[in-house]
Amino acid sequence: MRAAKKELGVIAESDFEPIWSAVDQFGITHVRFQQRYRDLKVWGGQLLSHMDADKRLLPYTLALHRSPAVDVNPRVSSGTVILAATRDAGIKGGFSGRRSCTSTGRTHPAGR
Repeated sequence: MRAAKKELGVIAESDFEPIWSAVDQFGITHVRFQQRYRDLKVWGGQLLSHMDADKRLLPYTLALHRSPAVDVNPRVSSGTVILAATRDAGIKGGFSGRRSCTSTGRTHPAGR
């Protein structure tokens, strides 16, 4: 897939991750690839590759984003995001960011 980037018209930072494959009753192999940009999944960006029984590449079925070219660096801290999400969801008390567990004092029936 790396060699086909130019042919597909996508930028160099795009990659393709195989997510599904199958061979149909005619011996044609179909492979679905998820488009990724700087290791992030491109929403709606998929490519379906087809190869006949003689291993000849057939035309692609495309739903690609040619140049996502977006800044993937976060602009706000995770704490700010959590605060905004809990406020928007109406959750009172917020989160400490620490993982914790409270016990009821009961033993699980399976002893776990």
